Amino acid sequence: MLLLKGEIEALSINGKNYKIITNARYWLNNIKKLEMSVTDNERALILLSCIETDVSQTKQSIINRLLERIQEFYLCAHEKCNNYKSKNSNNKTLYDFNVDGGRIYSAFFRTYNMDIEKELDTMHWWKFMALFNDLSNETVLCGYYMHYRGYDKSIDEYKKASKETKQKIDEQISIVSIEGNINSVLQEDSPLEKRRKNAQKEKKLKEEIQGQ
Repeated sequence: MLLLKGEIEALSINGKNYKIITNARYWLNNIKKLEMSVTDNERALILLSCIETDVSQTKQSIINRLLERIQEFYLCAHEKCNNYKSKNSNNKTLYDFNVDGGRIYSAFFRTYNMDIEKELDTMHWWKFMALFNDLSNETVLCGYYMHYRGYDKSIDEYKKASKETKQKIDEQISIVSIEGNINSVLQEDSPLEKRRKNAQKEKKLKEEIQGQ
């Protein structure tokens, strides 16, 4: 348990401590790399990059053990129960730290009144995930996006619903889908993007007026 044993800052193998990078921003930046790694060697190199102790002369057996321990650290293996897994029992992806960055920021602020962006460089990865796993269901991320991403159409509620209700649910599932390139949709619909487009229209209109 995190509260009983404290935060891990180093991994001990055969009596030697290997200091590792533990801040949340580092691991958030490496999640996508780990997901996109094609070979075991690529994944190993990414995981080993967190070690600050020199391992150039380390035996392969120790390296293999280190990789196991780093994997456990990354997966927060000290915690067996998470309210929100990256995927649910139906193997549906519930969240993406890149796509949902803005919503995660908002969810932390609403749940904890915390500006998480200012904390990532110093907050331990386990602390970040402990807080993330307990974000309020009243946030847009958990109560809407993750709800519909994990929606199970096999339940009676959906099967017995009217055609119109099913259509509305299907529309919501499509809107929040990560696989459906939600990132580009969100960028187009964001307030910042709308302001940018309006500014472009105003500029074009002024140029047309000046050209007359």
